[in-house]
Amino acid sequence: MERENRPTVDGFCIAYPHIARFDWRNPGDLDAVIREDNAAASNPSMCAADLQIEKICWAYIKTSDAEREAYRNRVANGGSLWHFAHRVAIRAIRTGQVESIRLGLAALSLEDCRNDLRDTSRLLVMLLHAAEQIGADCEQEFAFGAAISTPRTAELMRVHGARGAAAYDPLQWFFRKAVNVNGPTFESLTVLEQSKEFERQARFDK
Repeated sequence: MERENRPTVDGFCIAYPHIARFDWRNPGDLDAVIREDNAAASNPSMCAADLQIEKICWAYIKTSDAEREAYRNRVANGGSLWHFAHRVAIRAIRTGQVESIRLGLAALSLEDCRNDLRDTSRLLVMLLHAAEQIGADCEQEFAFGAAISTPRTAELMRVHGARGAAAYDPLQWFFRKAVNVNGPTFESLTVLEQSKEFERQARFDK
């Protein structure tokens, strides 16, 4: 199969359609992009990318450290892994299944902070709030994620897990808890909302 005919973005040749279309060099209306990403994350229907990434994440969890390194080396761009982590955080609060938290941590372990550390941290905070919301042992679950990760990602997970959800205000990490027609969800803030939050934090810090 020719590469251009594959759903490319990540090294595994798996991508969500709206992420495959996105061009960082010419992002266009970022608020529209964020709203589309929120809608896609909240959609309860499983798509092909969900099934493929979930299969990879379970294999990644169950394999050896050496094989996990090989998995990480195949990730060219973590955009779809970030989106998957967002989706399973929402799935967790809707189903109460701790397995969804583990899948999200595995996805971020695979992404391995290769892009923007702040985005990886934001999704860890989202998973942390999801874990707390369903009554999971946050420190234990994040220790599980750390055990399958590289040292840099493992440290990030351990710190988040030890501090707990109460230490992280979702708005300071540019997302909020919400409810829509599909049920409870986590929504990323638009650019305008992020600017207002920056201003609020600046006033608070004075």
